[in-house]
Amino acid sequence: MRKKLQSKSRTGTRSRRIVVRPALARGKREGVEFALFRHEVCSFFDGVRRACAGRVERGGILIGSYRGPHIEVVDCTEPGVADEATLSSFTRQDKRHQEAATEAWRKSQRKQTYVGEWHSHPFGQPVPSGIDRRAWRSVVAKLRVPCLFVVVSPAGWQAFRVRRFTTAADMVPLVERENGSTGVVFR
Repeated sequence: MRKKLQSKSRTGTRSRRIVVRPALARGKREGVEFALFRHEVCSFFDGVRRACAGRVERGGILIGSYRGPHIEVVDCTEPGVADEATLSSFTRQDKRHQEAATEAWRKSQRKQTYVGEWHSHPFGQPVPSGIDRRAWRSVVAKLRVPCLFVVVSPAGWQAFRVRRFTTAADMVPLVERENGSTGVVFR
């Protein structure tokens, strides 16, 4: 979105500047929701993708912040020793996930928090199973805020935004829109 501004220079002449607002700033007014994944998180998922083929599922939580209708993911947890994993399921049991979310909350002065979850599938495409979809809807219904969920497979990784509602239409696969200096913007 462009906006023309007129301003006076030191010499008293008028000049026109064009200000281009970043994509994240435009979204709220236009009703568009973005998710920003920091490069470190994207690199972590790329590593999981390369290593997950034929292995038990892995998973963790996404840590970030809500910025209006947008979500920024700044970190994620790795599987802990108490987590339960098989070739077809992953259950978070390790207390380190909660400790990481609490520590981020404390250090960020209550700005960073749990914003979703990730897990791997050892085979096929990064598509959520029926069990994944039911679990995600349950999380969002309990928290009453939109969340992000990521499925990682040997074929790649896919992020999904799940809103408060319970219909399949409210489970939106996100598409990469912009690769910036801080991270990757999805919509």
